[in-house]
Amino acid sequence: MITVNVETDIEDDLQLSPNITQNICRSVLKNEKHLSGEVTFIITGDEELRALKKQFFDLDIYTDVITFNLEDDGDPVEGEIYISWDRVQDNAQKLDQDVDVELKRMMVHGSLHLVGYDDQTTEEEHQMRSLEEKYLNLNPEPLIRL
Repeated sequence: MITVNVETDIEDDLQLSPNITQNICRSVLKNEKHLSGEVTFIITGDEELRALKKQFFDLDIYTDVITFNLEDDGDPVEGEIYISWDRVQDNAQKLDQDVDVELKRMMVHGSLHLVGYDDQTTEEEHQMRSLEEKYLNLNPEPLIRL
């Protein structure tokens, strides 16, 4: 069983569909051969992610998503995925993308990191983008409830 939780720490009254959130994360984990685990999405702001990036990666930069793997080797997947709501909105505007799709993309992206994918090289980045599209297409329903 895969348990998916969502916490928000933003001023906007963001209403997310719990079913769609679970479907997004579970589709990534199950297709990547992880059948049990616990994932928590934390939707917060730029400054919180910047502080985490500085504390854990020694980089003082803004970022859209940070994934922490918390499981020990051999244990079911366990992790926290921090998403900057500020970056989601900014990215959506810059890319002329719907905010709903961009938030789902960040959830998929963080979930892919959780199961071992990286995006440090151009080849890895292309692979991640391709997988993001695959999982977005598997989950076309709206995430944000209006």
